[in-house]
Amino acid sequence: MRRSRPQHHRRNHLVVSQGYGAFGPIFTDRPLVSAHHLAFSFFLVALISLSACRSKDYLSVRPVPRNPLTESLKLVSAHQAEPSERTRRLLKQYGWDDEYRSDRKSVLQQMQAMLDRDPTGAMAIALAELAYIEGFRHDTLSQERSALDWYGASMLAAYNYLFDPRFDTVRNPYDPEFRRACDLYNGSLQGALRLINAKGELAPDTDHLIHTGSIACRLRAVWDGSVPAQEIERFEFASDFEIEGLRNQHVTYGLGVPLIAVRRAREDSSDAEPHYPRTMSVPVTAFVRITRSRPASGDDSIEAELIFFDPLQSTDVVVAGRRIPLESDITTPLAYTLDSPALRESRRLDTLGLLFPEKVKDYRGVYMIDPYDPNKIPVLMVHGLWSSPLTWMEMFNDLRAYPELRSRYQFWFYLYPTAPPYWESAAAFREDLAELRRQLDPRGENETLDQMVLVGHSMGGLLSRMQVIDSGDRFWSAMATKPISEFQGTWEEKQRVAQIAFFQANRSVRRVITIATPHRGSEFANDWTEYVARKLISLPQQVLSWRYEIVRKNRAAIRAPEVFEKATSIDSLEPDSVFFPVLATTDPAPWVRQHNIVGVIEGRSMLKWFHDEPSDGVVDYTSAHLDNAVSELVVDADHSNVQRHPRAILEVRRILLEHLAEVGARRFPVRPAGAAHEAHQTATIPSAGASSFQPVPSARPAGPVSNSPTINSPAALPPP
Repeated sequence: MRRSRPQHHRRNHLVVSQGYGAFGPIFTDRPLVSAHHLAFSFFLVALISLSACRSKDYLSVRPVPRNPLTESLKLVSAHQAEPSERTRRLLKQYGWDDEYRSDRKSVLQQMQAMLDRDPTGAMAIALAELAYIEGFRHDTLSQERSALDWYGASMLAAYNYLFDPRFDTVRNPYDPEFRRACDLYNGSLQGALRLINAKGELAPDTDHLIHTGSIACRLRAVWDGSVPAQEIERFEFASDFEIEGLRNQHVTYGLGVPLIAVRRAREDSSDAEPHYPRTMSVPVTAFVRITRSRPASGDDSIEAELIFFDPLQSTDVVVAGRRIPLESDITTPLAYTLDSPALRESRRLDTLGLLFPEKVKDYRGVYMIDPYDPNKIPVLMVHGLWSSPLTWMEMFNDLRAYPELRSRYQFWFYLYPTAPPYWESAAAFREDLAELRRQLDPRGENETLDQMVLVGHSMGGLLSRMQVIDSGDRFWSAMATKPISEFQGTWEEKQRVAQIAFFQANRSVRRVITIATPHRGSEFANDWTEYVARKLISLPQQVLSWRYEIVRKNRAAIRAPEVFEKATSIDSLEPDSVFFPVLATTDPAPWVRQHNIVGVIEGRSMLKWFHDEPSDGVVDYTSAHLDNAVSELVVDADHSNVQRHPRAILEVRRILLEHLAEVGARRFPVRPAGAAHEAHQTATIPSAGASSFQPVPSARPAGPVSNSPTINSPAALPPP
């Protein structure tokens, strides 16, 4: 049972002050408060002050790109690069060690000739390695054309070892050399792509020509990404960056080069475009596959495809009837998006949304970091007080790393100013969800949008819960003593009151997860913190005015004037609020399942000093506990980090998998990459004469039945 509040913590109602033009922060008699409440108030002021200068970088540029070949091949300078120990042994075995130092090109030609007569795995890998070193040397010396051709020769040699059936009997995946062959393929492909990109020619639907001796390789760029090819502005390389602002970097190992595809924003406002950040980056893996391994009659070239895959949709590529895992990095593109200039400017929206909500009102709404997919179920994350969608990035980054989740779910984020009382924000949330549905699915036919999951942290959990309950007249009865139709005021004023008190459950939401949510309020909201908040928070005059007018015209009929007098969100979270008993006794709609995650600080923490019972430092367990939840998990974390805790993230994953099991796995299996591009031939390095590996300068050509949402303003007041 929740302990009763001491009488000296009783809330003193604000006095309506005509001089203020709204509700002034004037106490009739200021009570004495306990020392820990006073200290907590100063702690709040200090945090708000510090927030004005806080900043967070999500990634930095590496001095040298990440390359697994750097150490083994001593890739420090053009003169220091040298073969690995195993390749040096092979050169000695064939008596080429001295000749290699004086005439590298001749040795490479002899290796190719011997490989054509007697294919061995060691020779194929050594050939790829030495060609890569030549590419690196020429690249370092700014000899771009030669470097590109040498990189191409290395890539084809490594591809030959990995996929040519002549090597099936000698290819040994347990030998570290096998992984080195993969690194050589990836490294040489990346080197070639960097050279092409430096000229601004790396783009979908372009052609490139790479010479590997007397045989040329015609490379056709094919786009298989999640956004239209014409929306790609440029590419960056994931290996150029170091992750800083995210705890985990999610990569997979295989073949291909992880890239960052920077999307160009469209100017129109159709579909989901208004919900994208101005700069959106998507992960891409570039992979080259040989489609014609021998020159055709009358032609001296082989053909290959440079395919840009979306690793969030495609995990493998099919080559020669075998499924090959793609190398991928899905975290670096996310960090690149978060570190973009457009989103850097938004990092203070959490503080602005609390202190100056008018400055954030134009940003309110649902945001998507990944392109909208009508075939995936939305998971909409709602931040809490003094926060923003950035608070979800750790959880989003980790959840998206699970193929079984990202193949069926898309993650969205709700941004709203957190200064107003939570019931006003919940009403705005209902309007925004209704508008979003009208934009994405005006006919209400999309089945996946009717399986939505809401995840709310702190006050965001209250907003989320208020989307899945029918108000009936319970909230109104707690507020007033007569029907709203008998209230005095303009239609607009009564409509705003009705939006707070009357609403229906959203039939599109099937599951709600609340995290560190003050379901019964928070002791954090006391006289002193409310007083400080009202001094710091600048609410728009028009917001305060309509509240004042309703109270002035209907004072005798208002049962709970604090619903209108509570000027800020911190006021609204006081445990004595008349709405909390209503929320606590109202079950969600029968089609909704509700889950709960609670933070309790177990170890030593200064935040524990402010609470007499288990809590997360802001919300007591007795308030965060939810009686009608189908599951509840307690984690050892403070209030601002519960949603980042690994156990909380794993619990959300478990719930999402449970949701999928109930929905049924009828759609969206993980699509293997390259289904439309499967190669039926394997590559072989072309046989050539004495000049096989002499790079030839070349001119590069330019390159169930759905329910319509019922989350509109529910009061059904007739227009004036």
